[in-house]
Amino acid sequence: MTIQQLEYLIAVDKHRHFGQAAESCFVTQPTLSAQLSKLARELEVILFDRSKMPFIPTEIGVQIIAQAKRVVSESKGIYELVAQLKGDISGTIKLGIIPTLAPLLITFVCERFFGKIPQREARSTGDGH
Repeated sequence: MTIQQLEYLIAVDKHRHFGQAAESCFVTQPTLSAQLSKLARELEVILFDRSKMPFIPTEIGVQIIAQAKRVVSESKGIYELVAQLKGDISGTIKLGIIPTLAPLLITFVCERFFGKIPQREARSTGDGH
């Protein structure tokens, strides 16, 4: 069992469609299907009831998906831990400013905040998102 297989499992549960799940994972549908089949064989269970459309997880599949979500979340925590130990700062900061103040405040905030972080990405949207 791999973290990748668990991520595929979660994606299929989310999309309830193998093609859409594969697209969201940036793999082909046959790759995703093969990995989920391998996982099901390893666990000796049926994960999804494919007789219904959209297909749904089996009773045991629901429980495995819930556990998979916890495992994937915890595995991502390892990367966050390493980044913290290295002193890396990461994450998303959303800053909302009314349009009349934006030209003044954005420059002020960005210069002070981003000037202290060598590796960063800044993105601005004007649609409130």
